[in-house]
Amino acid sequence: MRKAMQTASMRWIGVKINISAWRNIAIAISRRFCREAPFEKDEIKPEDVGENGPDINEDNPHDLQSGHTTHIAGMIYARELVENRDVVVGRRQKFREVSEGWHRFLNFMSSQESSSPEPERKRKRPKDDMQDAQIARWKRLRTVDIESEMRSIVGKEAEFRGKQKEALTAIMSNSSPILVIMGTGAGKSLLFQLPARSQKSGTTVVVVPLKTLERSLHERCCKAGISSITWDANQPDQMAQVVFVQPESAVGTRFNQYLNRIEGLGQLDRIVIDECHTVLQSRPDFRPKMREAGAVLKERGKQMIFLTATLAPAREAEFFEIMRMERVPPIRGVTTRPGIRYSVFEYEAEMEQSDAVGRLIRQKLQEYPSPAKIIIYSSSIHTIKELGKQLGYPMYYAEVGSEKEKAQIQQRWENGSERVVICSNAFGLGIDKPDVRFVGHVGPIYDMENYGQESGRAGRDGKPSEAAIIVRAGTQEALRQQDERRRREPTQNRAVITDADRARVKRLKVAQFIS
Repeated sequence: MRKAMQTASMRWIGVKINISAWRNIAIAISRRFCREAPFEKDEIKPEDVGENGPDINEDNPHDLQSGHTTHIAGMIYARELVENRDVVVGRRQKFREVSEGWHRFLNFMSSQESSSPEPERKRKRPKDDMQDAQIARWKRLRTVDIESEMRSIVGKEAEFRGKQKEALTAIMSNSSPILVIMGTGAGKSLLFQLPARSQKSGTTVVVVPLKTLERSLHERCCKAGISSITWDANQPDQMAQVVFVQPESAVGTRFNQYLNRIEGLGQLDRIVIDECHTVLQSRPDFRPKMREAGAVLKERGKQMIFLTATLAPAREAEFFEIMRMERVPPIRGVTTRPGIRYSVFEYEAEMEQSDAVGRLIRQKLQEYPSPAKIIIYSSSIHTIKELGKQLGYPMYYAEVGSEKEKAQIQQRWENGSERVVICSNAFGLGIDKPDVRFVGHVGPIYDMENYGQESGRAGRDGKPSEAAIIVRAGTQEALRQQDERRRREPTQNRAVITDADRARVKRLKVAQFIS
């Protein structure tokens, strides 16, 4: 029977339907089109009435014929997207009848219109009403004064920065897809905060690759007066203007059921992929679901917005191919900051690495008094552990502790209890402190994109800051020779940073590659 059903359904409607699916489909058809039977309108006979009056939960013959009670049918089969977990469709309909009775008693206009002798108009389906509400919301969005709204979020004296206004204009006009590339600290989060805050309804879903970033963005929304939640599978009924979710959850069944529900209610307005450049870095052992999340969510047909500070022009085609989208011109701003002085710090070959790094940190702490902060990056966990142990500064990397412990390390650094942190690139996305004065990278740099973003943590308040690569003497010469060999190969993402005079890394090198 199963094979016969699948063969017939594939032939006539182009979709395979199995027996389990048919149980739900048949009940849904019955509810929508077949329940105008006389027995539903029969008067209740006196002998059927018990001591407590008629039974409002009396089983419907349509359900009994299918082999289950009306309650079981309502709780399990053919449940609509708009239904809450513990609500039965029949009971919701009865509650509506009670509400209509009160409307008639109170002479509400709705009851008067429904009792009008005029010919009855074709009643609109709830789905049509929801679509109309969403269209009306988009129309209102186009009329929003984005400058006034921006100042209500950022401050009365605030002005748009970089490409913010251009990007917001595109977003508010419902263009899609939109790729925005703006420097670190240039205000990318405003691009989803402002549209969400300017409407009383509607939901924006934001996919973020790290817990620390998710927590930081959620806190910023709360401070801006925007209702937001971080997705929790144990609380699937929560609603908010902004919903933050990690890639692993975004591709999961429970989250997509949640999206089905808010989409069915006409509330899903847009999907934002934050730090979207990470799809290029996704691999089985590092953010494995980031690629899948963007491509899967795109299929919902909603406005798609991609935000990043790090996407080289040479890699745009690869990005759009992964996202399964046609290439569109990006909104690209300046991704380097003129207030950052780039340099290479070489220490003597005989000197211990920890001694050299410690001496440099102490020097910069004197140059930049409290509350100025310092970040020391390394791509080697072993190096991070050694420096942390030898110098006594807090360490931060993916496996340093639980999410709570990592949050405490970050909080101590942010509030100034600790002015220095030694870390991997796990300490990066979502870090938005304006008073970082020095960012050091221990060892040679091979990934220009990551370096541009990580060094951009410095000087977000516009004041003079530094970014230095810390290497042992002689390393530059070895890198120069390696770079000459690589120049004969096709352009790759892994570009070695070198410098002819062994003293400076020109800002132009960073800007040319990233921008």
